[in-house]
Formats: sequence, structure tokens, C-alpha cells
Amino acid sequence: MDGGRHQEHLAIAAAHARSQAFAFALGDALQAIRKKVRFRGVRQAAFGVLKEAQMPALVLELGYITHPTEGPQLF
Repeated sequence: MDGGRHQEHLAIAAAHARSQAFAFALGDALQAIRKKVRFRGVRQAAFGVLKEAQMPALVLELGYITHPTEGPQLF
């Protein structure tokens, strides 16, 4: 791996670590605001919008709009 590609890989790995820490902090904050929020954990996936992001990034799923209980709470 050449030096430039290695540096890019390190930047992406660091961004993933910061993203994971941010996701846990956001989950904790949401639970503090709304006690009924069920924190379903943090997962990593290769979403196109997040792939190779060199800054903290996350996708937040708040619920399903078609779910009879969760849906109305989203509005």
C-alpha cells in the first residue's frame, strides 16, 4: 500500500471510531430526553453515503413510519 493510500485508510479508520463514539453519545442523549426511547445499539454497515467518509458520520433510525406505535411518534 503506498503512503497516500495508507494515510487515507488511517483517516477513514479514525473517522469510523469517532462515528461510533458519536452514535453512542447520541443514543444516550435521546434516551435522556425521551425515556420511552428504546436504544437498539450501534451497528456498522457499508452505506454508500457513509462509505469512506473521512469525518464522523452516521445514519440515525428513529423508528418505522408504518409501525402502529412508532409511526405517530415521529410526527
